[in-house]
Amino acid sequence: MRRDRRFGGKSDPIDADAAAQAVNAVKGLIVMAPDPIREQLRHLKTPALVRTCSAYRVEGASDPTSAVKLSLRSMSRRYVPLDLEVRALEKELDALTVRLVPQLRQLFGVGQDVGATRVLAAGNSGDRLRSEAFFFNALRVHRRFRPRRPKANPRKRSSAA
Repeated sequence: MRRDRRFGGKSDPIDADAAAQAVNAVKGLIVMAPDPIREQLRHLKTPALVRTCSAYRVEGASDPTSAVKLSLRSMSRRYVPLDLEVRALEKELDALTVRLVPQLRQLFGVGQDVGATRVLAAGNSGDRLRSEAFFFNALRVHRRFRPRRPKANPRKRSSAA
């Protein structure tokens, strides 16, 4: 994980992966925790679980229960800043993709992750994307999901039928 950050810089996927690893480690430890801790934590959703474990007050590991609580507190406290960073980066990515590809973001099922992935897949080929059709083709957006524009001169049907 540190190696990924060092060579690739900080990024949303790396932080999201680190946050997921922290919460998975917490949940894995709960499975092996003594009964009182396991019963207290087993049905909590992630936000409540992290809040509860982060609030544990343990001076040191003097017995199995305090050792588990100390570990849970440490891992939960690691999760909190990572989760906040992921959320901040997701907001930035959302604003960026809305600004860069508003038509794409208006399509059903296209959020900031899909929008950013498609823009990166198209690459720095802005000069080649001469029209909206070229743009959507480069992003591999199926025709039926492209925004429809009214035709400039729609033909009038004959009402003599």
